[in-house]
Amino acid sequence: MKLRLLSFSAVLFLALGLVWYFAYPLKIESLLRHTATIEKIDCIIIAEGESKPYSLPMDDHSSVDELIDILGSERYTRELNTYKGSTDRVIIMTFFYRNAEGELGNYSFDINESGVLISDQKQYQMKGETEVVFNELYEWILHKS
Repeated sequence: MKLRLLSFSAVLFLALGLVWYFAYPLKIESLLRHTATIEKIDCIIIAEGESKPYSLPMDDHSSVDELIDILGSERYTRELNTYKGSTDRVIIMTFFYRNAEGELGNYSFDINESGVLISDQKQYQMKGETEVVFNELYEWILHKS
């Protein structure tokens, strides 16, 4: 009886942990890394079968703050699914930063207008006004380039 109760408790604890892991809302700061040392962002905007590249030098930290303000207006949850592609507009961003040793590093961050975000080979879903946030990000990139 004790073994059965212990097994049930372990399974319940594991199930609750998984629900919490995937349902807990994340802030954008936990998905973007090295925001204090970003030197440049290269973007590709894919829309209506065309792709346009943009390069955004991050001369001052206020530009990074603007980006965080746009993406931080909503929360994100982890997704178990793997991204299968979409017909939505997509923004692919590559962040170039300096690490603690002063070496240049980079990482990618993709977002589509449905709010699917891919960072560090993990999928997240934006909760809230996904198209509004996407359009603000799109306009910010056009303004900064």
